[in-house]
Amino acid sequence: MLELVNSHHDSGNEPEIILGEDDYGYAGLIIQNLKRAGLKNNITHFRDGEKILNFLFRKGKLPHRQDGKLYIAILDVRMPVVDGIEVLRRIKEDDALKNIPTFIMSSTDDPGVIDICHVMGCAKYIVKPKNYDQLKETIAQLGYHLIKEVIPAQKKKFPRQAI
Repeated sequence: MLELVNSHHDSGNEPEIILGEDDYGYAGLIIQNLKRAGLKNNITHFRDGEKILNFLFRKGKLPHRQDGKLYIAILDVRMPVVDGIEVLRRIKEDDALKNIPTFIMSSTDDPGVIDICHVMGCAKYIVKPKNYDQLKETIAQLGYHLIKEVIPAQKKKFPRQAI
């Protein structure tokens, strides 16, 4: 399932957020708290990794990644069909996609998994706290980080280029 959460028309080259999360509850909480943090970017939610890869690699049915558009990915490790680690690997191995900042947000706290994700090039690995209030705060902190650092850096590095 693909869900476009905020379909306003961006001005300029605002990055679109790709959210890979199979749990609707977590996805809703992530989207809600990113927006509360002030993130105004479009967020497209995918429930499995295969649909993310189809979107990015322009396979299967529309929609697909757009030329000239910047993207940021937030992925869960455990997703159906293709997991977040494989999605991260495919993004970072592809010349057209490797510059997409990719964040892992997962309940998986296995140090080996975290190390693999960092070696593959994830921008940050975030373990989802079990406490609801801490989880909301963690998501808000990610939102602030995206707004203040990641998005401006992407726009400066790739002012009108395709990623």
